Amino acid sequence: MKTIYTLLFMLCCTVFLNAQQANTDFANQMNTIFQHLEKNRVPHGILTDFGLEYVDLGGYNGTLNSNNHTSRTTVHESFYTLISSRIRQVNTGFMLPVDYEKLWHNKRTQGLITIGGLYFKYSKFKDDARTSGKINVINNKLYDVYSNGIWQNPYENKSTFMLAPSINYYKGLNLQVKLPQDIFLSNYPSDIQSVAIDFGDGLGYRAVTYNQVINVSYAQANTYIWKYKLTLTNAQVLYSHSEVIIEEGLNTRPYGQVAAKNNALDVYQKISVTATEAYYGKHATATLYIRDANNDGIINPLIVAEGFDTGAILNPEQEAGYSNIQNFIDDTNANLSDAPLALQNEIDTYDIIYVDWDNGVDFIQRNAFAFEEAIRWVNDN
Repeated sequence: MKTIYTLLFMLCCTVFLNAQQANTDFANQMNTIFQHLEKNRVPHGILTDFGLEYVDLGGYNGTLNSNNHTSRTTVHESFYTLISSRIRQVNTGFMLPVDYEKLWHNKRTQGLITIGGLYFKYSKFKDDARTSGKINVINNKLYDVYSNGIWQNPYENKSTFMLAPSINYYKGLNLQVKLPQDIFLSNYPSDIQSVAIDFGDGLGYRAVTYNQVINVSYAQANTYIWKYKLTLTNAQVLYSHSEVIIEEGLNTRPYGQVAAKNNALDVYQKISVTATEAYYGKHATATLYIRDANNDGIINPLIVAEGFDTGAILNPEQEAGYSNIQNFIDDTNANLSDAPLALQNEIDTYDIIYVDWDNGVDFIQRNAFAFEEAIRWVNDN
């Protein structure tokens, strides 16, 4: 197969040097190279030698090792590999990549980690396909081989399995997990008997039903290995795994409950507000996180408006997005570290009301109306 791989490598180099026509050139030239193959003989209609390998699918064959932890990126790039490797028209398990990404994104929500993935059967050329005379290369084109009228099979069957969370980093010891069926794609869904997940929480593998919400709790922050077990109807078992970093999240209580420090961590009261005035027909909402300095109600308020926070788009699972009241307090203390002690201590005299936008990338005018509502709420309380 060295001749074939050298040919494909040279083709890829040529294509990427001519970037403006990369997609068209690659498709056209690959079709030229493979045009004489009897494509109906390619197992599953997917041949990785024909496609662009964003990910080496062979590294995710159902066995675990230190180099094949998964992420959402792994899943999506593997899907691109499979799509580009379709040597004939096969549709089961496939959709447009943008639709797959949109499906996944639309299921992401605060406090819930979505899991998605792939189970696909595919094929590749055997390593000795050319040297053993099972494939011919003539004028940079591939041809099937017949011996005494018998077709020589140059292909080997493969399978890949992977599951992954929408994020591999989460702040909060208590969370929910869900495996929606429509983002676990397969070209042989009838082969799937069951899925089980071990979250590293001491409960071992738990059977997972599609679209079921699973509660997961940890005693402490740590890096945990989530292990996924796929059992097929033929009793074969495949595995996949992800590294998930769990850190302490915001410790909150509904407004009005006692919120003293607990284990040296601040406990914040919170309440939601909705703007009374709409902007372009929509009312903004925000969550107020409150640090009651003396647990005696709001006496000396310091109202802080959050800035631009992309968490609603890039990390919708995380409460309060990327910036929050704890970040503000930590940053303030750090900036005051060289200041006189009296000034350092002054921040602790304020009842801090941190206005955290529920959509930190929304129109600034819309969020401004929510900020007005936050001020009204503080004045009323």
